[in-house]
Amino acid sequence: MQSVSRMRYVLIPVFIVVCFLAPASSLANGKTVADTSQERSVLLMKTTDKKEVLPGGRIRFTIRVQNVLLRVINDAEVTERFDPSLLSVVESGSAVMLGSGSMQWALPRLDPGEVWEHEYVLAAHASVEHGTVLNTITTITGTDIADGPLQDQVSITAISVLSALPTAGVATDLLFLISSLPLAMTVAVLHAWRRKR
Repeated sequence: MQSVSRMRYVLIPVFIVVCFLAPASSLANGKTVADTSQERSVLLMKTTDKKEVLPGGRIRFTIRVQNVLLRVINDAEVTERFDPSLLSVVESGSAVMLGSGSMQWALPRLDPGEVWEHEYVLAAHASVEHGTVLNTITTITGTDIADGPLQDQVSITAISVLSALPTAGVATDLLFLISSLPLAMTVAVLHAWRRKR
């Protein structure tokens, strides 16, 4: 009985310490509560559907903005810049053309945790030479995010122009076939030897 009582006295303080030291992201009323102890910057992400393109080829871009701040974002704008001598706009959606090689989107109100996504398509000029790198620069601006780190407000992509896309898949398949021949021949010999027995 004394050992049980001692265990109770030990477990109760430990339980209290764990409760006080538990992170703010622990469960409350069955729902996960986000840790709001510090503020993070707006996350700006841009992806493309390819890393290489042929002259005259199209590239589809996806811009994603997530409000990871602890406040509402009301006045953010996303701007895309590129070299108009190398790229042209095929699909811009709701973007406003600011001039040659520049377009902009006005983001709607974003509450904490909300996400805004948009796709657009650029095409490489048919005269672009092999080895040219197509750079695009995306920035997000606004008074509500002005105090965030610069690296979280800029996204740069680089697409290489090739005169002919590589046929790596064919070479890989051929290499696999060649490497499989000795194994296949060994299996065939063993099968024939067993049949003779």
